[in-house]
Amino acid sequence: MTPSCPSFAGWLRATSCASSFFIGRKTWKEAAYFENAELPRLFAHLRSEPFRTLCLVALKTGMRQGELLALHWDDVDLQQAVVRVRSSFTGGTVGTPKNRERRDVDLISDVVELLTGWRDDHDSSIGDLVFPGEYSQRFLSPTVVLRRHLYPAMVAAEIRRVGPTKRSGPSTASGTHSQNALSRAGLRSPGSPAI
Repeated sequence: MTPSCPSFAGWLRATSCASSFFIGRKTWKEAAYFENAELPRLFAHLRSEPFRTLCLVALKTGMRQGELLALHWDDVDLQQAVVRVRSSFTGGTVGTPKNRERRDVDLISDVVELLTGWRDDHDSSIGDLVFPGEYSQRFLSPTVVLRRHLYPAMVAAEIRRVGPTKRSGPSTASGTHSQNALSRAGLRSPGSPAI
């Protein structure tokens, strides 16, 4: 089978989700990823909101976990179909994105529709977080996303947490690759433009 969606694998980097490779004295981990056939099964079991929408947006945009958790509605322009990535929530603090790289992420029509419905269903205002935390927490907890929602959905879908660990080059991590995988898996509507 062809590996797919390494950008979404960022949600799986916790603990045993990656295989170690040794390069001299340094150790690095390559994130696990989902196979095309696993995606429909996963999302059939990942039904709780905001976790389903959060994971779909991660998969379809390639945005990092911390970027999505720190995302405010004033960073989302649904008319222009773009997200302005300006901050990241990592290690309990808000800071600049990885490598201090502020950037714009173009949205495909599926994501615009998904976020429009999400915003309308939750009566969000401009300064609000797109994916707010539960109860009194301002930010959604990455641990809650993984351990209470994503991992149980993977178990129900019979998807192993430790996936194949073939090396992937920069081209396989691109948004275009993710979009093609989504299309093959039936999670992208026909006619949606590629990134």
